[in-house]
Amino acid sequence: MCRDQKTRDDNERSYSLSSTCITSLIAMFRPAVLTVLRSARLVTQRAPLSRFPVALTTSRALRAYSITTSGEKAPLQVDSLSTREYHRISDEYMENLFEQLEYISEDFPEASVEVEYSQGVLQLDVPPLGSYVINKQPPNKQIWISSPVSGPDRFDPIDGNWISLRTKRSLGEVITEELRESPALHDDLILEGV
Repeated sequence: MCRDQKTRDDNERSYSLSSTCITSLIAMFRPAVLTVLRSARLVTQRAPLSRFPVALTTSRALRAYSITTSGEKAPLQVDSLSTREYHRISDEYMENLFEQLEYISEDFPEASVEVEYSQGVLQLDVPPLGSYVINKQPPNKQIWISSPVSGPDRFDPIDGNWISLRTKRSLGEVITEELRESPALHDDLILEGV
C-alpha cells in the first residue's frame, strides 16, 4: 500500500502520504480524470444547449394545463388564458368568496365558522364538517379545493365561472351544498356571485 505509517502510541495510528506516493496516485488516476474532464468539456463545448430544442420548447409546459386530470383536452378558453388574466380573475373570485364566507361567519355566530385568506390560500373551518383549503394554482391556471366532505377537486375558469371538468359543477355550488350540511347553517344558504 502507498502510505507511510507512523505510530503515536499503541492505540492510535496516524497516516501520511509521501510526495512520491501522491505522485504515483496522480499518475494512476490521471487517465480516468482526464477522460471525465474531456467528456465534460465535449458536452459543454460541442453540444451547447441550443442544439437540444426539446429542452427549450414550451410544448411540455403547455401540457401541464392543456389536458385535464381525467385525460380529456381542456377547453380552448382555458389554454388561451394569459397568466395576467388568470391572476386577475382568480384574485377577484377568491376575494369575493372570502367576503361571502366572512358574512356567513358573522351572520351565523353559533356555527363557529372561521375563515382566513392570505396569499392566494383560503382556509375555512366549519364545525363539525372540518377544514377546507381553497387555493390558486397558477401553473395550471386553476383553483383547487381540499374538502372534508367531497375530497380534492380542481376548477378551471370556464364562461366566467370556476368549473370542475371532472364533476361539471362550479366551485360555488360545491361549497354552498356542503355548507348546508352543517347543522348550524340554514338550508337556504346561498353564496352570491361565486
